[in-house]
Amino acid sequence: MKSPFTSVHQKKYFFNTSWLIADKVVRIFANLIVGVVVVRYLGPENLGLLNYAVAAIFIFQPFANLGLGDIVIRELVKNDGREKEILGTAMLTRLLGGLFVLSIVILFNFLTEYGDDSYPLILITSCLLLVQSTDLIDRYFQAKLKSKLNVKASLTAMLITSVLKLLMVYFAMPVLYFVIIYVLDFVIISLLLIYFYLKQEGRLNLEFNRAIAMEYLKLSWPLIISGLMVVAYMRIDQLMIKEILGVPALGNFSAAIKLSEAYYFLPIVITSSLYAAIINGKNMGEAVYNARMQKLFDMLTWISLPAALVISLIAEPLVPILYGNKYSPEVGTVLAIHIWASVIVFWGNASNKWLIIENMPRYITINTTLGCIVNIMLNLLLLPVMGIKGAAISTLAAQFTAVCIGPLLFKKSRRVLVIMFGSLNIVRVGKVALNTAGRILNKNQN
Repeated sequence: MKSPFTSVHQKKYFFNTSWLIADKVVRIFANLIVGVVVVRYLGPENLGLLNYAVAAIFIFQPFANLGLGDIVIRELVKNDGREKEILGTAMLTRLLGGLFVLSIVILFNFLTEYGDDSYPLILITSCLLLVQSTDLIDRYFQAKLKSKLNVKASLTAMLITSVLKLLMVYFAMPVLYFVIIYVLDFVIISLLLIYFYLKQEGRLNLEFNRAIAMEYLKLSWPLIISGLMVVAYMRIDQLMIKEILGVPALGNFSAAIKLSEAYYFLPIVITSSLYAAIINGKNMGEAVYNARMQKLFDMLTWISLPAALVISLIAEPLVPILYGNKYSPEVGTVLAIHIWASVIVFWGNASNKWLIIENMPRYITINTTLGCIVNIMLNLLLLPVMGIKGAAISTLAAQFTAVCIGPLLFKKSRRVLVIMFGSLNIVRVGKVALNTAGRILNKNQN
């Protein structure tokens, strides 16, 4: 049986994915070296302030992003002759949304955080609401299988900001400078993406097509709400920890999740890079489409499961080796629990892509809302009793609710669970892997 990804574009998809994965692998090693140095230097108090400022802005980001990312990729694949019009309209729509949300954030934080140590940090991170509009150029290059350009921008920014972080540690600079560098990373990437686009495609058409903008906004509102719910159940625990347990507790929790979330990029990279191939598979027939979706889930499951198992076993001795004695012994336990959420995060990325292709984005909203409710309720119950370990349990339960329980509630969305849990069939996956290996060996011998 031929691979379901076999086509004239197979090599392009492969190299596109390879570039994205290479970028993130380099980032993992950079974060393990530079990130660990920074975490050791900052300590729980300052790390807590840094992550609080980031988490506070993440809550508002879905309103600025307007849920346009996946919709734009889908439209670029479907409408090959209108790329510049689609991209320009989407970017301007996002920029206007970012300006509106930024004004609300500044006003909100002036009224609630003014005088607090986190106030200037939140003002700085709020700049991300403007630069995120260029993320659509990243999506454009993904749709055109030109992710090499995204990688060049990302790695250049990482190199510059990594050097700056080490210099900040060497000169013992306050946490404010680390927040500035965090934002600078995104600014550099944005500028480089614009440069590469102009170099590759010519003038950036920023003409605003009101009809296209209104059409996309009608399609995207469920994704805006679901994005808010995703951010809420991914980040609301950090805001609650700060309010209930204090900034040092948030620093300890943040130190743990920095390790467990270090490879959350993989499902995003893999699903985003193969998204166009799966959409094309839908046009080729249900058999090809279903085979490609199953391959995707198989890949994500057998990357995340072994990694979660290994990290959970070594978590407690690993943390003091990396971070030293500034952090609580609970950090290792939190990591051992929280890492299992990564398996469900991998599934969730693929599941949401399936729901979008099937024109069921409202189910993403429902699922993430359920996950958010579970996360908030469990954090309220567990944080006062179990501390930051309760937050890790709440995150795991929220992820499971959103990805595995939510689709079970509706007949239309149950089909994705068949594919999802089918990836746990080690016998079938093993046979597929052996057949694939056999084909590769035969090709090499020939």
